[in-house]
Amino acid sequence: MITRLTFFFLLAAVTVSAFAQETPTPLDDLLNARINAAAKYDQPVRDVPASVTIITAEEIERYGFETLADALRSIRGLYTSYDRNYVSLGVRGFSRLTDYNNRVLVLIDGHPTNEPVFGSAGVGTDLVLDPSAIERIEFVRGPSSVMYGTGAMFGVVNVVMKRGDGTVDASATARTGSAGFHSASASTTTSIGSTNIALSGLWQSKAGTDLYFPEFATGGSDGIARGRDYDRSGGVMAHITNGGFEATLHYGVRTKGVPDASYGSNFNEDEWTIDRRKFIDLSYERALTPRLRMAVRSYWDRYDYDGRYPTSPVLRDNSLGEKFALETRLAWDVRSNDRMTFGIEATNATQAEYRYWGDGDLSLRGPFKTIAGYVQNEYQPATNLSVTAGLRVEHNSAVGSWFNPRVAVVFDPSKSTTIKLLYGQAYRAPDVYELEAFGRGVSNDLRPEKVQTAELVVEQKLSNSFALFGSIFANKAEGLIDVVGSDGVTEQYQNDPQAQHANGAEVQIDYRAPSGLWAYASWSLVRVHDDDVLEVIANVPQHLLRFGASTNPAARLHGGIDLNYETSRMTTDGGRTSPFLVANATSSFALTNHLRAGLTVRNLLDRRYSNPVGTEFRSSSMQQDGRTVEVMLHVTK
Repeated sequence: MITRLTFFFLLAAVTVSAFAQETPTPLDDLLNARINAAAKYDQPVRDVPASVTIITAEEIERYGFETLADALRSIRGLYTSYDRNYVSLGVRGFSRLTDYNNRVLVLIDGHPTNEPVFGSAGVGTDLVLDPSAIERIEFVRGPSSVMYGTGAMFGVVNVVMKRGDGTVDASATARTGSAGFHSASASTTTSIGSTNIALSGLWQSKAGTDLYFPEFATGGSDGIARGRDYDRSGGVMAHITNGGFEATLHYGVRTKGVPDASYGSNFNEDEWTIDRRKFIDLSYERALTPRLRMAVRSYWDRYDYDGRYPTSPVLRDNSLGEKFALETRLAWDVRSNDRMTFGIEATNATQAEYRYWGDGDLSLRGPFKTIAGYVQNEYQPATNLSVTAGLRVEHNSAVGSWFNPRVAVVFDPSKSTTIKLLYGQAYRAPDVYELEAFGRGVSNDLRPEKVQTAELVVEQKLSNSFALFGSIFANKAEGLIDVVGSDGVTEQYQNDPQAQHANGAEVQIDYRAPSGLWAYASWSLVRVHDDDVLEVIANVPQHLLRFGASTNPAARLHGGIDLNYETSRMTTDGGRTSPFLVANATSSFALTNHLRAGLTVRNLLDRRYSNPVGTEFRSSSMQQDGRTVEVMLHVTK
């Protein structure tokens, strides 16, 4: 019944859209959009010396994305893994299980959210953001350490929140649905004199469903975890601007029940984790002369984690990461076709602590400092040709010094064609947990991980409604860090002596019609192997297919559908998950000029599928959610 009703809404919405009055094509808005994440100042997408994808606020509404992970799954070359606690992001064949996204840099308005203990960043419900308050999501593929330092190995995600523009605006959304799901969010923009203010908040709660785990159906247990998959979170965000001054404040907390008894916990008992993220970010930018511009940014960031694992006795652990940072950047237009960017950045991780207690005690402390300098030159020898070269030198008090170069050539042979040739290196310093947790008297000489990437990108406008994006890439990752040993005495993290190579291609077609009908289709191929050319890498789907189609979300009746297909992935025990196709659909209807009702169905066809998970779980793969249904009311002022 739900499937038929949703398809009826979509069919009706497409019909309405077909007869709607035409407006100017929005394709040029896509091709000429500006992003900040690549060079730390606004650039048109076609001029950015990187492969870039933007997801706008309108696309978030068109497809009903509710978390950052929902949106990122629609991007070519990206995929996610969910172990029913955290969502991990895979990029072009790289997704180390239980890495907590420490090889991708996640920013909110340019603020790095990766914390100093594990290097982790949230992309699921542990990153508490109101989706209706997001202006756009920028994803920059490839190494970005020149501008951002450690962690920006495989890509940078920048979530840009909506800002006040002097007008008063407000909206609120309420949702309820399957598995005891309820949420409420609100956002507003206003001004006080010349100061613009944007505020948003989100609260959500999910009781979860009872889940069956066959590996625990022994010894009198029926293998069903009852009421253990709950998820509760809440958070607020504020953005204040006045001239060149900006302030961003964020607080978010999530409590997640873990139903699958990780780290040898007792099954079907209350295991949970709590994540708290908060930061204050201040920045100021001004022109010193017509050719010289200065920017200063300073921030304080804190991450707290607590976990409960029901063993005998009960095991508890927690971590605390706190850091302060200061960055000064100068952009100097040497000539009209030549820009130099200089930057100095210092970070002081005053607290980077982890401990557990219960069955024995472990206490780790690893505060550290970093200082870095970088320079980037963007030179345009011709109106249709630019060359970008950059270098970063960084010292980390825990692991030493290193440098990373970058070079890119962007050529526009015609007004509708852009060709980019890219090369870069990036690194990730070992985090505090890797350096300290399993040393236990054994020499731990971890060195930073390193990746080298070469890529050819082609962006082609085919017509007023069609655009084509394609790329061929080669990645080489050296010294990736894994845990080795299993006797409880000598186990420790070590750099993998084998380099890993990921070579592949991506292609995407975007369609944006004046009628408001949008669609996209993409295909990604990647082959991953080590130096011995053995394909033994876990959690890598060789093929990814993405498709989406949606009508104008401002129309009286709106509908959108997205499809995600993945081939199988290898698990840690050498098995493989099954290929799967997941369809999600959303629709909404304008009840009044300021009130909309909506219906969203995830996993529309109720497919059974699973994701590989880390060795902390008894099973090597984890079942994912079946069909879920949500209804929504959205009100605007």
